[in-house]
Amino acid sequence: ETGGGKLVLLAGLAVLWLRAAHGALSPRRLALVGMVVVAGALVLVGLDALSGGSSHVTEAVGGGPAGLVGDLGDRLELSARRTVQSPGAALAVVLGLAALVLYALRRPRFATSDALLAAVALSLVVNDTPTDVAALGALLCGSTWHWERWRQMRQV
Repeated sequence: ETGGGKLVLLAGLAVLWLRAAHGALSPRRLALVGMVVVAGALVLVGLDALSGGSSHVTEAVGGGPAGLVGDLGDRLELSARRTVQSPGAALAVVLGLAALVLYALRRPRFATSDALLAAVALSLVVNDTPTDVAALGALLCGSTWHWERWRQMRQV
């Protein structure tokens, strides 16, 4: 159970809900997703702290904004080190990111693949396993986009 995982899930579900309910994502709607994720994260961290739980997330939030920024900086540094630790890891991250960008630019747009893209983008920031996130995120986004495209073509 990770704090980052909860944030990623919450962001993906918020984007999925907005896309399914309202269509395209405007800057205003993206800001709404950001506020929902931050509020949800604070609620989850608060509940965790009240129940006696302790994690790097509760400790970072307990340290205030400086603690959060410091924790995020540590995660980004660890991600960078893991990316360049071997040629295979670097290749997986680069190819995964390239595929994610291609699916982000691909038309038509689907609510499920947009939700996955949002979740993967946030996961790249809050988690420290870039190889897994980029490579598996690209595979999931690609599979989801092609599945949605296949469903769309069958309905015609």
